[in-house]
Amino acid sequence: MQLINASTHSRTAMGTKVNFSGRILRSKNDMAVVGFIMAFMMPILGLVFSVIGLKKAKSGAPNRGLALAGVIISSVYLALSVLAALLYMLWFLFVFWMIGSAGSTYASSAVLAIGSIII
Repeated sequence: MQLINASTHSRTAMGTKVNFSGRILRSKNDMAVVGFIMAFMMPILGLVFSVIGLKKAKSGAPNRGLALAGVIISSVYLALSVLAALLYMLWFLFVFWMIGSAGSTYASSAVLAIGSIII
């Protein structure tokens, strides 16, 4: 007869390990948590970590919702950042075009004043 240590022998059911001592050991999906947090600070890294977490979640790891939220938030934040950068560049082009097309000194100084107030 072989003795089995209850703390080391465990069974796996749907990604969750259960000891014979009654403790539940869950597999971790730290990438989903890191991706969700990074989605608000650095959307590119948040997107990368969230996609990795989503792939781990498809294989049975927990926190699928957190990984999916990280992907969505990162994508939206990244798209809005790119749009804001493009609009900012277009505004500068418009201001410099107005300065170049202004015929008088008064008009060009007025455009500069308006541009400095808005920017």
